Amino acid sequence: MKRYFLLGHPLGHSLSRPLHMGLFAALGVKAEYSLMDTPAPQLQRAVDTLRERSDGFNVTIPYKEKILPFLSKTDAASSLIGAVNTVAVQKGQLLGYNTDAAGFAFALDACGIACAGKKAVVLGAGGVARMMAAELARMGARVDIAARDIGKARRLAEDLKRRGLSRAPGVASLAELSGGYDLIFNGTPVGMHPDTDASPVTEKALDGASAVFDTIYNPAQTQLMRMAGGLGIKAAGGLVMLAAQAAAAQEIWTGRRHRREDVLAVCEPLAARLRLSGRNIVLCGMPGSGKTTLGRRVAEATGLDFIDLDAAIEKRHGMSVSDIFARLGEDYFRKEEALEARRAAGRTHTVIATGGGTLLNPQSAAALKRNGLVVFLDAQPETLAKRLGNEAGRPLLRGDDLLERLCALWRQRRPSYLAAADIRIEDGGVEQQCRNLYRAITEGALL
Repeated sequence: MKRYFLLGHPLGHSLSRPLHMGLFAALGVKAEYSLMDTPAPQLQRAVDTLRERSDGFNVTIPYKEKILPFLSKTDAASSLIGAVNTVAVQKGQLLGYNTDAAGFAFALDACGIACAGKKAVVLGAGGVARMMAAELARMGARVDIAARDIGKARRLAEDLKRRGLSRAPGVASLAELSGGYDLIFNGTPVGMHPDTDASPVTEKALDGASAVFDTIYNPAQTQLMRMAGGLGIKAAGGLVMLAAQAAAAQEIWTGRRHRREDVLAVCEPLAARLRLSGRNIVLCGMPGSGKTTLGRRVAEATGLDFIDLDAAIEKRHGMSVSDIFARLGEDYFRKEEALEARRAAGRTHTVIATGGGTLLNPQSAAALKRNGLVVFLDAQPETLAKRLGNEAGRPLLRGDDLLERLCALWRQRRPSYLAAADIRIEDGGVEQQCRNLYRAITEGALL
């Protein structure tokens, strides 16, 4: 089992683990990817640990530049940008790379943004802006740099000229930018979560533009992108770039290249997670509808936590739901079910698989909906009967005719599920359910 890490601080609800685990799965590589949240005083110790115990690691803020003294060698992209985001560990040596340019080029191609012969402006004068300016020039664009500190923009332009750009980029102040560019690329952190209402430029800067690319991926749609969309301008965010640079890092580690469709596919659950903005996904439906199976799959793909309310009740009581019904009665179980629902409602970033009766309680439904998107897994009784099979010993399904009992329960409960649901997903196998769920969240296709 290969072991890889992300080095940074703070890491919070990073997308890196589900992103990399999804990409490893697409390659068929058995690997583990973990977060190493490291405060500055512990950087030396963390690097020593990674040198000894990892096969490679990614580097994020604030260590992309601070990692450089620890490295034996860096690639040309790292030298140009002055920062490293990927490290390969080979025989105790740390080799530094920067895969941002590869991710950027992939994203532009995926978004259909052509750069050759276009007049482009890069917003910002940091490492990301440096990378984009150099890559855009390589693609044949005429590049300018706009920054809040025009002196910093000028120094970056001159440095890029020294490093081989055909001409020194023009420079401008962000505050004075007033349009005239075909393409606009944001390399600043302005608009990033939690300051999602901020934009690095005003609407007048977009005058005449045909496309806007924002390297920010959280939120999925920044204020800059919303302004562009309102003007009919193509707008793309940084999630595909994030996935593509991760795929490029894995190619360095494993020597294997990802298929284009796999890189794009891994973005689907992460885009849905970003749209949720910390809200929970609450799965409801009949017994046998697949809430637990789908919940675990979605949690793994998105990096969200997972909780099964029935399993939580069983763990607290040390007995199965059937035994609770038999020994303590249904009324007792329903009170415990409502208690567990209230507890789960206080969580964030969680996929919650509810029991079949949880959302029949109006108070439980209201509590879970306050910070949750309720998803109804809608399956026909005939499908449920085939799926349950020998599990028909569930308390409310005991009897000779399972299908008849399921039909009666389905007719009783389905209206309540529909009333509580924000999204309805038809049965069709877990993979199709996942795709339908991600699409419904990202496209806002709510009931």
